[in-house]
Amino acid sequence: MGNLKRVVLKETETNQLNMSSEVVEKQINKFDNSYTSKKLNDLYNEFDSITFSDEVSNATVIKNNAVDVKASTSFKVKVYLSTAVMITVILAFLAIYNVFVINNLNVGIKMLQNNVAVSEVALQNLQAQTGNLTEEQLKELINETFNGAYGDVGSNGIYELENLVLTPNSTASNSTNWFDSLCSFFSGAFGG
Repeated sequence: MGNLKRVVLKETETNQLNMSSEVVEKQINKFDNSYTSKKLNDLYNEFDSITFSDEVSNATVIKNNAVDVKASTSFKVKVYLSTAVMITVILAFLAIYNVFVINNLNVGIKMLQNNVAVSEVALQNLQAQTGNLTEEQLKELINETFNGAYGDVGSNGIYELENLVLTPNSTASNSTNWFDSLCSFFSGAFGG
């Protein structure tokens, strides 16, 4: 076990109740906490004289010119991280895109609301005018408003409309590639 020092604390019991001032002074000096350079040097020398056994010094490996090795991440961790980053970027893009789409829709809704308000005011004005009109003036107003699209008003006050001629829609057959189908899928999924 080599040269090990032991620190042993010894206490002595005294049966004397009356201690002299000299003994008390001596005891107080033992607990003096003012460290002088001589006292510190003695403590340092005592600490430096402590030695370890050969087992401890042999277990310590000292290598000169050691290389610092960085911990590398595994392929699995790299794939997970790159996937998480890609998903985060895609979600951020979609969130920003949706903000712009919603703003455009709000602008469209406001325009429609303004058009409805203008139409309601025009309707109220027409209703106010029609209450005071004669039948002939009413027929003229209707023809002016609808540009004669409804024809003449019959003697019984009923409009006679011509039958509408309907033509069937022809379906165009266009060939598309897989990319058009993919774009159609995403536009349907994201409401575009």
